[in-house]
Amino acid sequence: MSSFKLFALGLAVPLGMAAQMVGASPTGQVDTAAVFEALDADRDGQVTAEELARMPQARFTAQDANGDGMLDATELTATMQARMAARVQSMIEDRDLDGDGFLSQSELMGGREGRDGPNFDRMLSRMDRDGDGAISLEEFSAMTDKRSGHARGPRGTRG
Repeated sequence: MSSFKLFALGLAVPLGMAAQMVGASPTGQVDTAAVFEALDADRDGQVTAEELARMPQARFTAQDANGDGMLDATELTATMQARMAARVQSMIEDRDLDGDGFLSQSELMGGREGRDGPNFDRMLSRMDRDGDGAISLEEFSAMTDKRSGHARGPRGTRG
């Protein structure tokens, strides 16, 4: 792997942590200035390797609402709920074609400008292994198992 790729990969983790710490804007976009400020611990206008190395501790501290040095279920739940709320907001903004702040069934199912919605014929053809124009339980199970990464036997048990 090239040294640049290693450098970029090494930055991805702390930058991602910093972005999660400062949160996303209502539009789902990360404020790069806020991320940089979170990384620049000594506020000298530069981010050093030492400052990047502090990010895991800073992220932990940000999640530790009661300051006891431990993350309990409430603190972890709050972190996960904040992440989920940001994802939901981003999804609404991405799919809300009429701008009303809500998702209709068509918008939720993937309708975009220039399309009426998902292409069910294409979806069916991907699952219909025997080409009979319908999806059997076996074909449906094979598709869901493939998506979830599980190998299942004929009755849905792992094996």
